Amino acid sequence: VHACTHLPIHFLFSCKTTMTPRPEPVVNAPNNDDSSNVTNAAAAPSNEASSSSSLPTPPPAAADKHLDHVWCMEESPTNGVLTQDGLEKIANHKYKSGTYTALDTFINPMWEALTQMLPLWLAPNLVTTIGGSFCVLAYCVSAYYDFAMTGDVPDWVLVLNGMCQMIYFTLDCMDGKQARRTKSSSPLGQLFDHGIDALGNLNSVSSCQCIMQNPSKQYLWMHCALQFTFFQAQWEEYYTGVLPHATGNIGVTEVMYGMALWSITTGLIFKRTIFGFVMPDFVQEANFPLRSAVVGDITEPLELRHMLAVVWIYMTTTLSILSLIRVAQHVKSPGLIASAFSKMITPTLVCAVALLYLPTDDPNSIRYASLSLGLCLCLSTIKIIVFSMGRMAFASFQLDTIPFFVVAAIGTQTPSMNSTLYAMLAAYYGIRLSTWAGSAIHHICNRLNIQLFRIKYPQLKEE
Repeated sequence: VHACTHLPIHFLFSCKTTMTPRPEPVVNAPNNDDSSNVTNAAAAPSNEASSSSSLPTPPPAAADKHLDHVWCMEESPTNGVLTQDGLEKIANHKYKSGTYTALDTFINPMWEALTQMLPLWLAPNLVTTIGGSFCVLAYCVSAYYDFAMTGDVPDWVLVLNGMCQMIYFTLDCMDGKQARRTKSSSPLGQLFDHGIDALGNLNSVSSCQCIMQNPSKQYLWMHCALQFTFFQAQWEEYYTGVLPHATGNIGVTEVMYGMALWSITTGLIFKRTIFGFVMPDFVQEANFPLRSAVVGDITEPLELRHMLAVVWIYMTTTLSILSLIRVAQHVKSPGLIASAFSKMITPTLVCAVALLYLPTDDPNSIRYASLSLGLCLCLSTIKIIVFSMGRMAFASFQLDTIPFFVVAAIGTQTPSMNSTLYAMLAAYYGIRLSTWAGSAIHHICNRLNIQLFRIKYPQLKEE
């Protein structure tokens, strides 16, 4: 990285430093994620994609490129968004997840029983999509009643949000089991499942805002923290081959079901009055870290809702630091550590610009701005998931984020146009995300000779 700073700028953008490839990860015990069904799609005998009669003979495997350092210009594929080598790596991808928590183990029999109730013709990716549609429903209803993102929604919307969150996550835990049950596991499951999860984060943070009714600035901090740490989890898998699901006995399951129950009980019982509890005097007077940044210069006394936002930032910061430590311990080489950490430049810059320049005081623009931010980070997250599976080099600075920076800069000079600018930006990122992911899915399906939402009937008959 240091050497690159002395090179001409046209060479800097394509500078690469080849690193030692990581060892192949080993398939772990099944977990509560759809991507847990991802076995060797080109070799596993039980996998639909492994049929030797339907798949072409793959070319000789090329060296892994995901540890090559690239600043901006990623390797350009001849068609679509995947290189041929990357596509072959995806076809032979093996997934390794984190371990079960105590709650995972306790609830797993329920997930298994519910999966047995699904029809055999129901494709696992369709299960994932049905679950994701509940996130879309909850987000749209919240946006209809609270476009300004103040959190002022009817109590029944809180109940709906919680129920949708619970159904979404339950189906998210069932899709991998359905894949193994129907012998239709494939590497596509990891891409599709985690892609839906990335989009589902938008609903999770929207639901939290409906519960807590924080000022827009605090909401934006929570939004950035959630999507930043989700990206970082995929970044960690990019280097270590393991996707972290939990820290100790607190993991994704506890958080997702906890948020769902929190929303339901708030709508039915608490009616959000509890979050207006005024903190004691010693808390009011305390100058704890990040207080002024997250809480801001509020005129009213510090309330429980404000403290929960600060605690949220503390928790996600801790998870981020632990992730950095794990990656540094895994890669060991100082040069590779520097290269790895540089890949966090993109989400860091996006979140910094969002916190500094998004129109938090404009009720007509904040929803569009938040959606633009979310889709922008989703695109980078889905890209690093695919590049990790394909052992392709992920650029430290993602050029797809440039429109976000441009609109943020223009918006500060023309506040009256913010609503239109961010609406157009959200539409752009929605289209860009759909076309990029659609192209990747199309090529993966063709390579594995599978269909996205359908299980081939001959395979079911064999079972």
